[in-house]
Amino acid sequence: MRPILFMLLMIAASLANSSPPDPSLRCFSSLPSDPSLQILRGKISFGSAESQTIAMLTNTQLPSAAERTAIVRWINMYITCDKQAELWRRSNFMPSYVRMYNEFVGNLGQLAITFSQGGMTYSDFSKYRAQQETEFNANAAALVQRFKNAELQGYGMALQAQEAQAKQQQQQQQQRNTAQLQEQQRILNLQQMQLNSQQMQNNQQQQLRSAVGTTTNCYAIGNSIHCNSF
Repeated sequence: MRPILFMLLMIAASLANSSPPDPSLRCFSSLPSDPSLQILRGKISFGSAESQTIAMLTNTQLPSAAERTAIVRWINMYITCDKQAELWRRSNFMPSYVRMYNEFVGNLGQLAITFSQGGMTYSDFSKYRAQQETEFNANAAALVQRFKNAELQGYGMALQAQEAQAKQQQQQQQQRNTAQLQEQQRILNLQQMQLNSQQMQNNQQQQLRSAVGTTTNCYAIGNSIHCNSF
C-alpha cells in the first residue's frame, strides 16, 4: 500500500478540485511480491508505517548482511516508485505540501540507510519510522486546516473583488458605448452638414440661373434660320 495514502487523499480533496489517480500506486503495490525483498517479509512494512505489525515493532534483532542488502534495495525501489508521482504532486498540490512531503521521503531514506548499516534493530527502525510518519500526518493536517481557514477568510474578499471587477468592467463598457454613440453622432452631423452645404450650392446656382435673362439671336443662312441663346 502506498505510504500515508489516507493523508494524500485528504490533501487532494482539500487542495485540488479534481485530480487523476496517483501514478505510483501500482509500483508501490508490486513491492511486497518482489522476489528480492522476500527476505524482509514480515520484518518491515514495504509501504506505509501504518501497516507495521506488533511483531515488527517488537523485533529486537539486527538485520543480517543479506537483509541489509535487501533493505538498500527496498529503499531504492521505494524512492523509484515515489518519483513516478513527482510531476503528479506538483500538478495537484500546493508547493508547501510538496516540499513537506519531499522532506518526509528524504528523512525516510536517511533512516533506511542507517538501518542498512546495522545501526539499529528492526524494532528501532519501525518505531522511528512510525514517529516520522505520525509527525508528517500531523503537519499535513495542520497545513490543510490553515488552507481552509485562509480560504474562508478570503472568500468574502474574493466576492468583493469579483463584484468590484464586474462593476469596473460594466463602467468601461458603458464608456465604450457612449464613445461609440458620440462618434456615430459626429459622423451623422458631418454628413448632414455636407448635405446642407451641397443643397445651398444647388439653390444658389438655381437662383443665379433664374436671375440672369436669356437672349436669343436668330439669323438666316441661305434658306435656313439659326438661333443662339445666351
